[in-house]
Order: sequence, then C-alpha cells, then structure tokens
Amino acid sequence: MRYGENLLARSEVITVINRAMFRCSTSLSALFLVVSVASTSGFSQAKPEPPPAGVRLAKAPYDYSRESVVFDKLVTSYQYNADGTGEKILTFAARIQSDAAVRQLGVIDIPYAAGNERPELVYLRVRKKDGSVVETPPGDAQDMPSQVSRIAPFYSDLKEKQIPVKSLSPGDSLEYQVRFYIEKPQAPNQFWGAENFTINAVVLDQSVELSIPKDKYALVLSPKAQPVISEENDKKVYRWKASHPEPTPTKEDKKDAPKPDPDPQPTIAWTTFKSWEEVGAWFGGLSKDRTATTPELKAKADELIKGKTTDDEKIQAIYEYVSTQVRYIGVAFGIGRYQPHSAEAVMDNQYGDCKDKHTLLAATMAMAACSRYEKLAMW
Repeated sequence: MRYGENLLARSEVITVINRAMFRCSTSLSALFLVVSVASTSGFSQAKPEPPPAGVRLAKAPYDYSRESVVFDKLVTSYQYNADGTGEKILTFAARIQSDAAVRQLGVIDIPYAAGNERPELVYLRVRKKDGSVVETPPGDAQDMPSQVSRIAPFYSDLKEKQIPVKSLSPGDSLEYQVRFYIEKPQAPNQFWGAENFTINAVVLDQSVELSIPKDKYALVLSPKAQPVISEENDKKVYRWKASHPEPTPTKEDKKDAPKPDPDPQPTIAWTTFKSWEEVGAWFGGLSKDRTATTPELKAKADELIKGKTTDDEKIQAIYEYVSTQVRYIGVAFGIGRYQPHSAEAVMDNQYGDCKDKHTLLAATMAMAACSRYEKLAMW
C-alpha cells in the first residue's frame, strides 16, 4: 500500500464505528481507518560516513540522515454541521530523502466514498533544494476504483483519486492539501470518526482538530491524548497535538520491540450516537424489511429442511446451503455499504457479501421455525 493511501486513509475509517463497526460491508471510509506510516522495511537507508579519527562531533538531538522520509506536518481537521455534513481537510508536508521514498510517495492516493463525499485537491507541490516550486495541477488526478474493488469481488462507490507528483526527487519537500466535502452523512444527523497518531515514523508536527456544533451531543474519547477544548462562535473545538521525533530503528538497533497491544484502540474517537442501542435502532431500520417472508423463500426453506426433525439438523442444512451455494460478491453503493439486500434477492442472485448472507440465513431459519433462530440471527 502506498504511503499516500496510508496517510489519507487515516481518518477515514473511523476505525471505530466505521471500518470496524460493519467491517464486512465497507472498508469504511469509516465508520474510517487507522494507519501505519513509514515502516523502515520499505525503505533503504544509507549509512552515514564516520567522522575522521580524533574528531569529536557535537551530539545533535537526533540524526535524521538515515531516514528515507521525515514528516514535517500531518494535520487533519474536521468541521461538522448538526446534520452530519461538513468538511475534512488533510494537510501534509514531508522531506523526501531517498529513491525509495520517491517511489512510495510519487503517486498520491486519495480514497473516498463517492456516495457521501467529494474530494478536492487544494494544492500539490514540490519544493526543490534551490527554492523553486513545481506545482502538480489538480486536473492531473485520475479516478480509480478503490483497491479492494480491484483485488476482490466487490463493487462499490468507494473510489480513489491517483495523482502522479511532478518532478519529485530525493532532497525535495513534498506538500499537499486535500479538502473533503461531506455532502451526505452515513446516517441522518449523525457523524463519527477516529484518528491515530503516527508512532512508527519521524513526525515533527502532528495535529487533529475536531469542530462540532456546541449544542450537538457528541461523545469524544482520547484517554491517552488530552485535547485543548474551546468554544468558538457556535462551535465546540477539540485540538490535539503530538510529535514523534525519534528516528526509526534500524536492524542494528538492539532495543526490544514493544509488545503489541492485545486490544488496540484509536488515539481519538468520536460519535454522535448515544448508545449501542441507538446504533442498533439505526441499523435495524435499514434491515427490518430485508428478511420479509415470500413464497419463494418459504419454498426454499421447506426444501432444505425436508426430512429433518431436529433444530440441529435444520440449522446444519440451512447453513450449508448459505455458506456453500451463495458466493461472496459484494455490491455496496451508498447506504448499501451498510444495508443488506433482501433475502429473496440474495437467494435469486446466489451471491452477496457477509451482511447479505446473514440476512438470507436469518430469513430462512425464521421460516423453518428453528427455536434457536433468534440467538443465531443476533450472531
């Protein structure tokens, strides 16, 4: 995955409710995603020349000469309206210090959900060592299907803009800003998101700003990073700042690698849903009529359980049908990233994604009158 995609996909995920709440139905472009940037395994690092014998060098705070890329600025700003619309602005600045970094950042990827948001490249420029600036016109961007759509049987309005960067070389500084216009909320009058601060690359200035209507309920969680909170006009504004100036470790470094967190949580997360019950009510409204009884479904249920006398036998027969006879193909546009297709449509098509297959399983089991249907349907 390219650096640009990692950096820009950072929000979008919310990792939390989005690309985690219904992970199977959307790469959410979150409920949006958590990134990891600049691992040294992707970059070759040049070893600095040792000083001449007898010469002692003053010890600088950090030596970045072996870094492939140094991120000077990573800024994400969210501006929400009460109805869930708004804007997100991503601002990026980095020093490119190797050919590998040029390859990784030579094409900027901007993922977005076309059914809900519209990205606009504000600027993309390269600052050369001599002070000159080379601009890449926004019109050079090409619309592409999202990566998941290109490698999996998945059709969606998740897309990405790809922009080749003009005249990028080692020693240059790369700068860009992208503005996302959130034109349609994922759920009416609701919004949510998540962010993670980068800790596996050199980042000198990283910040997140979240601006919401001060009269709008929002749960904002950041237990490991305390925000500065202010009220500005009719908005409540949360601001977080961080940096990670430590150089990335090399193979020669003998520091023990930190143990992975068994239950990683985003650094910052927010939602306007007041409870999981409220989330369930929203999703229930999307799916309540999708398991409706039809003669065709009833006939299929009767066919599957014919000769079966116990719940276990019925459940096994229905499960084997859904798991083996219904192919995994996702067709998820707009609200379809969350809302399943009807059970009858899934049966007729003989394909669907995870929420579609669950809908068919639940509907068929209900018609087969399995006493354990409700528990399995909840799973």
